[in-house]
This record gives sequence, C-alpha cells and structure tokens, in this order.
Amino acid sequence: MEKAEKYWEINGMEGYGNLPEIVNSFSGLLVILGGASCLWEDLAQINGTPDYMAINETGCFARKNIMHWATKHPNFLPHYLGWYKEYYFPTDTENNDFNFFAHVFKPHIHTHAPKDAENIWQFINEEGSSGLFAVQVGLALGYNPIWLAGIPLEPIGNLCDPPWVEPFTYDQYQHFWEIAAERFDGRVKSFSGFTRKLLGAPIID
Repeated sequence: MEKAEKYWEINGMEGYGNLPEIVNSFSGLLVILGGASCLWEDLAQINGTPDYMAINETGCFARKNIMHWATKHPNFLPHYLGWYKEYYFPTDTENNDFNFFAHVFKPHIHTHAPKDAENIWQFINEEGSSGLFAVQVGLALGYNPIWLAGIPLEPIGNLCDPPWVEPFTYDQYQHFWEIAAERFDGRVKSFSGFTRKLLGAPIID
C-alpha cells in the first residue's frame, strides 16, 4: 500500500489507510506504560484515576485498569493476553484468548499490522519504538495530556530482566522521537530519561 493512499491528519498525527472508528473518542489524561525498569518509580508519582495504555508486556504486570494495549509486535499479542488470563483468572474456563478479554478485561487493542487487533494504525512516522507508536495512538484518540511512565528511551534495563542482563540501547530511536516531538505541541510529558529531557516533566497537582 502506498503511503499517499487515504492520507489523514488527526490532532497533529499523520497517517494513511483506513482510520479506526475509535479515533477522537477519548479526552483527558492518558498514562502510557513502558517496559523500562523505572516504570514502578514513575507510576508512584501519579495520583487519581487516569486512563492507562499498556505497551507490550507491561499490561501483564502493571495491575492497572488498562483501557488500551498497544504494540508494534502483534505476533506477541496472543502470548501477552493469554498470560494475563492464566495469571489473573486461572479458573475462567469458559472464555479463552481474545474472547476472554472481550468479556472480562476489555482493553482496546492497537497495532500497526492487521493481526489480532481491534484497531490498526498506519502512521507516517513508523520508524520509532513501540512507545512512540503508543504516543501517536494516544494523541489520535484525543487524549491531552499524555504522560510517559517507564519510557526513558535509555539503556537502564527492562522491568522483566535481572540486573546482570546487558540493557538494550535505544539510541537509534531517539532521532525519530525528536522528529515526532515537533507535532506533540507540549501535550506529551515524561517522568524519566531522554524523553523527559526532550518533552519535559509532568506537572503533578
């Protein structure tokens, strides 16, 4: 599919293809949960009951009422959602896989590829991390502001990794965040790392 086909721009985000019906259906504060080891420290600073969007495996561990679940790895989604079901609801034998989440958990699922997802988003800026993808989804959904927890985009380690595992380096993604930040227009803030330096810190009431 050529990117010029069905071009759209929503809330400063640019994309192509068919827009999900859920676009511009939300408002207020969205907290996006990334997989860095600082996630818990970042979350401890948040009060109230904002909407939450999980990225990848964070939805399995955050113990929040997840409104949205986003990933650029749709092939992993059945594993994430299946693990959540077995861990939190091991006695539920009637519902399974995505049917279970349709009845019990009910997150809106977002990916960039047509596989096991409710909403497919195809953004012009597709070269960044799953975190950048999630931010673009959040803005297209209508949220303002958006706070990033556990998305420092620095090699501090994953929340699931032991300390002796060499952290993944995110330097190659930082340039794409800098490009995208020009369209964020101050709506996105971060609690930690490179993204905090780039976007500024949330103002906690």
